[in-house]
Amino acid sequence: MEHASLLAEIRKRTGLAQDPEAQRLLTSTLQALGSALMLQDRERWASYLPTSLQQALLQAEYAGPLAAHAIYARVRATEGGFSGVAIEHAQAVISALAEALDADDRALLARHLPDEIAALVRQPDKAHAVHAPHPRTPAPERVNAETNLGAARPGSRHPLAEAVPGRAQPGSVADWDESRTAQSLATAHEERAADTLAAGAAGSTRGLRTSKG
Repeated sequence: MEHASLLAEIRKRTGLAQDPEAQRLLTSTLQALGSALMLQDRERWASYLPTSLQQALLQAEYAGPLAAHAIYARVRATEGGFSGVAIEHAQAVISALAEALDADDRALLARHLPDEIAALVRQPDKAHAVHAPHPRTPAPERVNAETNLGAARPGSRHPLAEAVPGRAQPGSVADWDESRTAQSLATAHEERAADTLAAGAAGSTRGLRTSKG
């Protein structure tokens, strides 16, 4: 494994634009890994590294068995940025480093690492699937809270000016046209007048036939 080719691979996997950024990430990841490995494990892994990178791993201070999030936090403390980005970058570096190990050493070192990182070491070619992004659920459409008289109902997109009235039921008052309405009113008036003439004056005990002029 050559130092320059390793940096190029890290840039390819992370999208980092320059070697200094890739180098800072590589160094912080080696130190974070080293803090979770005892000296004999650090020496085993360092034997696969270029001489220029070995000290970053060997000189790390052992902090005991660490959880994956604690190792990622150490990378983030050096690299900065968002937690999710730091995790993805650390995983990219760990998988690139693990690809240089033979199968027996990968299995041995994985036993001394937290499960999530051990999976990267055992199968570095599947590193991209460890934190595959989940499809985002579209957010529900927001309803405009401002309403006015032109709105059919709060939040409606169709104002009353555009609303089409529904068809009235046959025979209902709404279904009569003006001529039928006028005719109906005239008939009712005639019937009322006839009743009045037959009954005489209001309150009279005699009809018109017995009344005097």
